[in-house]
Amino acid sequence: MALTAVLPSSAATFTAGTWYNILTSAGVDATPGVSGGSGVNAYLSPGALPWSFSLLAAGTLDVVDAENPGDTYRVETIGAGNVRTVLGVTIQSVPFNPNVSCGFNPQECFDTPLQGGIPVYSKRTFDLAAGTAYSLQFIAIDSPSFSSNAFFRINGAIDTEMPGEPGPIPEPTTYALTGTAFAALAWLKARKR
Repeated sequence: MALTAVLPSSAATFTAGTWYNILTSAGVDATPGVSGGSGVNAYLSPGALPWSFSLLAAGTLDVVDAENPGDTYRVETIGAGNVRTVLGVTIQSVPFNPNVSCGFNPQECFDTPLQGGIPVYSKRTFDLAAGTAYSLQFIAIDSPSFSSNAFFRINGAIDTEMPGEPGPIPEPTTYALTGTAFAALAWLKARKR
């Protein structure tokens, strides 16, 4: 059973265990990628920024390079005041090789066996704490082809209410009923005098 997080309209919606495609350029924040693939290699665009979520229990974040090997990524979370905290960096892969490609197959890229103890595609699994608000950003810190595709997936029970997010906004009817109740109390108090 997949859990879906529906965050404020300005935030993305994520489904646990689903791969999301991002586009990166060396030294620049990632942008949303595209949707495609099928089966275990199916992926979605993460949608508009911010890429925010929280987990109900501890979980993980998988990040993997795609297409040709050689890219390395710094993963950050953006907090209050736009302060960035580095979660870590993906493991350096084998050198760039234009003749090797896992294509747009995130699970295949992630599962590719090591070559001489080194991952063919830069990847890493990051531990995530329960109840912490994450707002992800990815930066290619080593990208021999200047721009690249990568994938990420959130593993764990995604919380549909972010910590620190305001609660639901009351409907106008709620305000009307509350106002009516206060008016009735004021009338009763005035009548007693």
